[in-house]
Amino acid sequence: MEKGSLYFGSSEQGAISPLIKTTHTLFIDRAGVTQDRKQVGMPSIHYEDPSLPRANSVEHLDYTVIQPKSALEQPVEVALIGGLHADEEDAPMIAAQLFVNELFPRLESWNTHVAAGMLGRREWVRPIETGERVPKRERIRMKNSKEVSRGGVVGRKIDLNRQFQIPESVTTWDEAFASVTYPEARLLLTMMKDNPKVKYVFAFHEDPEFGHQEHPTPGKEQLTRDGIYFYDMPRDARTDTDKVMVDELKSKLAKNLTNAGFTMFHGIDDPNDPAIGYFADHGYIYQPTINEQGKRKLDGTFESAIVALGDLGLSVERGFSFEVPGGLSPERKTRILSIINHTFILPFLEAKGIRQRKGRRVV
Repeated sequence: MEKGSLYFGSSEQGAISPLIKTTHTLFIDRAGVTQDRKQVGMPSIHYEDPSLPRANSVEHLDYTVIQPKSALEQPVEVALIGGLHADEEDAPMIAAQLFVNELFPRLESWNTHVAAGMLGRREWVRPIETGERVPKRERIRMKNSKEVSRGGVVGRKIDLNRQFQIPESVTTWDEAFASVTYPEARLLLTMMKDNPKVKYVFAFHEDPEFGHQEHPTPGKEQLTRDGIYFYDMPRDARTDTDKVMVDELKSKLAKNLTNAGFTMFHGIDDPNDPAIGYFADHGYIYQPTINEQGKRKLDGTFESAIVALGDLGLSVERGFSFEVPGGLSPERKTRILSIINHTFILPFLEAKGIRQRKGRRVV
């Protein structure tokens, strides 16, 4: 565990459950140091504007390490992440339920942007500081009961999944960590640093602009700007030995989703967002952090950053980021994520020797 990071936690070791679940809560104080809640009470980040609710300034992160009792010595090589955008509520909750009875070691964190969740927003909002230059797309007028009477306060939207702007020139973990300033982003990096054997990360998102149209023609592929897609992020395209296996799995995934009456997104993912702009080919985006020409490209997202940091102190070899159309019903989202889980994620883990088929002992 990294010096300076302290936890409190609890273990579930009931006689019936085959799993041990240990929950950790990380808090960060005003100086940016991760601390234990038992020691410091309820630390918070204080801003100048007193109209912001104090509760909204508390920065913390919960995560759970799950281990089968039959395989306590097996390393935790999988991380399941949700809630990087706080308005994407269904996908993390659904995904969490899909893995409840799975007997393989893993790290789970389903509510990663707590501050934004407290506001009920996609992003955290804070007042703009005097003299601060903020792009128009990040400006917002905050309105609570006090602010409405005086016309609102201009604030800055902080998207957690764009706060990992790690320079391509960094060569050490300390340099990379120092380049990340947003508190909850630092907590996420601390979580990964304290679980250094994680190799594969699966993140679950919703695209709020998608899913407001139904295309109910099962078995016929329909490529639209309103469908399902996912990012595949290996560390280095030049040494990607799992590419063939992943290609086979993603083809089966697209076929199963199409047969179930869902559409695959085909086009550029949000051309208005300067951080992304990648082309989805039949629902699939191949985004290695180092391309075939040996050039590193990071986009400020958590998934991209932790894969790149596999060269600088972490063990992450590959990340996957699944995007479910946000406008669909919870039932439809559940069907999509179930297909993703059983057609892609679990077979991938079986191919890597991490998860065994049902009825076979985890070794």
